[in-house]
Formats: sequence, structure tokens, C-alpha cells
Amino acid sequence: MQAALTGHLVLATLHTVDVSQTVQRVVGLFPEQQAPQVALDLSLSLIGIVSQRLVPNHDGTGRVAAVEHLDVSPAAAQLIRDRRLDELSDLVRGSTDPATVSFDRALLALRRAGKLSHASGVAYASQADEFERLARGMGTGVGAIGGRATIDVGVGLDIRSLLRRATERGASDLHLSVGRPPVLRIAGELEAQELAALGAGDMRTLLYSIMNARQRGAYELDREMDFSLSLDGGARFRVNAYFERGHMAAAFRTIHSNVPDAETLGLPRALIEMGEEPHGLLLVAGPTGAGKTTTLACLVDRINHARNCHVVTIEDPI
Repeated sequence: MQAALTGHLVLATLHTVDVSQTVQRVVGLFPEQQAPQVALDLSLSLIGIVSQRLVPNHDGTGRVAAVEHLDVSPAAAQLIRDRRLDELSDLVRGSTDPATVSFDRALLALRRAGKLSHASGVAYASQADEFERLARGMGTGVGAIGGRATIDVGVGLDIRSLLRRATERGASDLHLSVGRPPVLRIAGELEAQELAALGAGDMRTLLYSIMNARQRGAYELDREMDFSLSLDGGARFRVNAYFERGHMAAAFRTIHSNVPDAETLGLPRALIEMGEEPHGLLLVAGPTGAGKTTTLACLVDRINHARNCHVVTIEDPI
């Protein structure tokens, strides 16, 4: 916030599900006695909040982004300043301004564009009855609508072959845990591979083949480790190694080398315009796997091509 208040454009991600929860999370990061000042600073620096989720497309062959977004108007800034989050939610749901769209209205727009089935809209809506009303035209303002690990393990696999399989299948994640075969997340669905279940020794060999000595020590001490991994050919992954029921486990998130453009991602014009602001704070929120990093990469890529400025990224893991 301090950077945004001093004339910089700051883009950041949060694991939250909607606009009001995002504000609550930011304010809640600070001690209660600082909450009034934090809310004030946030209301002065914030230019927008984007909360996105990936939902199945109309034919079930992929996913599309449904994006709730808030353009911080003077009225919204006042609600943030006063921490009146219920009223902020009402403002988003009742808005007819294309710059501020609720998640359910975003689902409806996808349905009308033929990208989402009605059943999926109902299933993924924040409020199913509200989505049904909007679909029937009863809602207010509805017309506005590097590693090189090759160590074999007991099951006859190595980490490179598993990651290559994930890349070839277009998986967003590879999940490894003891007692189960490797699992890929494809189009949001978990798909167990037809491979032998991993034993405790297999997991240890797989994970330690991509960690150095310092990382292994920190992992055993902290019971969790985040780092990045690259393979020959340019494939990159974010790795979260942790312990589950006393056993080692890990999740590998694919990082795409080619940044998709806004049109490919289906990002709303209001979000693109927020990313073109000269200064301020823009928060991109959503659950794990919702595409926050991809959206952020798209916005940064646009800035990198359109503006003569320095771009500084702070990432964990780097």
C-alpha cells in the first residue's frame, strides 16, 4: 500500500473468493488497533479488486474465467474506509456499471455468450437463486449485462517423466502423496494416473532429487518448502513440498512460458483498463488454481510492452 500511495502501480494476488473477503483479508493482516488506518490507506490507494474463478466451459472440454471485479468509486472507497463490507457486497451485486460486475453476473454473461451451460452457472454461482433470477431477467439492471532430476524410484518413475507427462497432458498441477498414484489436475478435475501408488521411500527419493542440501534441511525443519523448478525445453513449475499425515507430499504448479493475451483469457475490459492506470493498488483474488498468476502475468506483459518504465516483481517462490 505504501508503494501505491507514493505513486506506483502495484499488482498483487490474494487467496480470497470475492471482493468483500479481499478487503477483509487485507485489513485483517494488521493488528486490530491499526485497522482504521489500514482501511483508510486501502481506500485511498486501491483502484480495483478482481476476483476470478475457473469454471467448466459449455462442452466440458476446458475452463473459462468468471471474473468479479470492482472499480473503486468514491462510494466504494467510503464503504472500504468504514469497513462496511456487507454494504460493499451489496454494491457489487446491485451494480449496473460494466466496471463493477458480481461473480453471478459474470457467470450470466458467459452463459449468454454460449461459453457456459445453465447448469454450470447454477452450480458455481455464489447465490444460485440470484443467478436463476438474473437468468430470467428478474435481477436489478440485468440488461447491463531447472531441475534435471533423473533418479529412478521404486515404482519405475522419475520426477522428470512425471512432469513431462503433466506438460503433455496440459495439466495445471501434479500432486504426489504417499499411498496414492501420481494425480494430475486437468481442466480443474483430478485424474489419478494408471501407475503404482507411491511409497514413503518413493516420495523421499522424488523430492530429494530436486532439492539441494540446504533445502532438504529447511524442509525437514519447517515441514514445508516452496521453490521453483525448470526442465529442459523451458517447462517451469512452482513446487510446494509439505507433510501430510506424517508423510512427505508435494504439489507442482505449471508455469506457462508464453503469456496469454487478454483476449485469449477472456478478461473484461474494465480489468484491462485498471491495469493501465499510472498508479494505485490492484488486487487479483481467487482460490488456488483460479488463474491469478496468469492474469497478473498478462497485465504485467501489457505494461512491459506499452510503457517506458521499470517493472519490479516480488514472487514467492521466485
